[in-house]
Amino acid sequence: MAAAGGGAWALWWRGLTRGRAAARCAGSGAGGASLLRSPGQLPACRQKSSVSFLSRPDRPNLAYNKIKGKNPGVVFLPGLHSDMNGQKAVALQDFCKSLGHAFVRFDYTGCGSSDGNLQECTVGKWRKDVLSVLDELTDGPQILVGSSLGGWLMLHAAIARPEKVAALVGVAAAADYLVTTFKQLPLEVQKEIEEKGEWKLPTKHNEEGFYCLSYEFIKEAENHCLLSNPIPITCPIKLIHGMKDEDVPWKVSMQIADDVVSTDVDVILRKVEMANRGPSYGLSREVQEKIEQKYDLELENKLVDWIIVQSGEKIEHPPPGRQNFQKWLMDGTLLCKLINSLHPKGKEPIPKISESKMAFKQMEQISQFLKAAEIYGVRTTDIFQTVDLWEGKDMAAVQRTLMSLGSLAVTKDDGCYRGDPSWFHRKAQQNRRGFSEEQLRRGQSVIGLQMGSNKGASQSGMTGYGMPRQIM
Repeated sequence: MAAAGGGAWALWWRGLTRGRAAARCAGSGAGGASLLRSPGQLPACRQKSSVSFLSRPDRPNLAYNKIKGKNPGVVFLPGLHSDMNGQKAVALQDFCKSLGHAFVRFDYTGCGSSDGNLQECTVGKWRKDVLSVLDELTDGPQILVGSSLGGWLMLHAAIARPEKVAALVGVAAAADYLVTTFKQLPLEVQKEIEEKGEWKLPTKHNEEGFYCLSYEFIKEAENHCLLSNPIPITCPIKLIHGMKDEDVPWKVSMQIADDVVSTDVDVILRKVEMANRGPSYGLSREVQEKIEQKYDLELENKLVDWIIVQSGEKIEHPPPGRQNFQKWLMDGTLLCKLINSLHPKGKEPIPKISESKMAFKQMEQISQFLKAAEIYGVRTTDIFQTVDLWEGKDMAAVQRTLMSLGSLAVTKDDGCYRGDPSWFHRKAQQNRRGFSEEQLRRGQSVIGLQMGSNKGASQSGMTGYGMPRQIM
């Protein structure tokens, strides 16, 4: 089946990775959805679509949404405690619709609009949900796109229905991850969870800061572990994973690639986190709030004025505020112009500056600025990271880098600095001191106070070793 749908699969994947979705969400202006973007960067699509239900005599009814089209069709499998209305699912539907491919998204039992009790659900029951969707709602070869837990379930579906699966796409596939995470806990913690009957798995994706899983859920999930043994899947597989994923380590995707029998496997690792994540909760929120408190609004105004003057162009002054400052700088264009303006004409460190809207191009320009700033003399400890600006993680660090750059420019005084010199502190150059031979010779006979002194010290009144201390 993989061979039969090979050509269509290749075309579909090529279009997906290039973000060629022609369909746009009504009124949003968002472009095509590429899975090489992070979930938070997919367009916030809203579609009016009716929910249908798959009736099953022996199991709860499943809510789903389906569009007709050519094969291979695409089936999206959501993650743990997610549903079919997530950004990835809706954006992927738009993409498939633009190319004319059939598409199905659905809710597992107990999730979203599907029937059933979430507390009674298991990995095994959700596996049966996936097979029901494949058997009842699809015709011909299908491309399964699994996110997180859905990536685990898509592997099971490919094993159980090899004739129905043309290819697999895993987005941070979490094969076995719940079980392996549980087994890595200290034995006393595992015992406590067994006694209480529930496990609070930390997460940043809800207000509580954790997912509540029953002990029975974990024990049942052990029956569906796949890793560390050959996985009998022979179709093409693409595994996409962020290297800074805080929930599922990217090494899980690497292990899946090692264990599957298929030789047509690609692992795509995203080194940089993408922006527009949802709100954080718990400790993550507290840390982020402390970082944001370091941001200086007065300093922001000074830096904006300097960047406009230094760049020597008619640049619109951004509205005040941390987020506006971040959006003003995040494409890297102004930063590259700034660092170039601090060099003589013809010796600019960044000869080509692009005003591209593509994320990787913008982050590349930020990286070029940081490299040029370090060469200019900014200390490594004062250099912010690309994600600090592009994702707005630490705009105070961005201010610190720009302050250090401005101070260096004022200190060098090479004619390239423009603006008021009082905006930045001039760095100290040197403080040479001269000592005569006589002064140096006298210094050799002086015992420094840091070395201590025994002047006036004696053992008078000390208690002998082994004797009780006398308290008068």
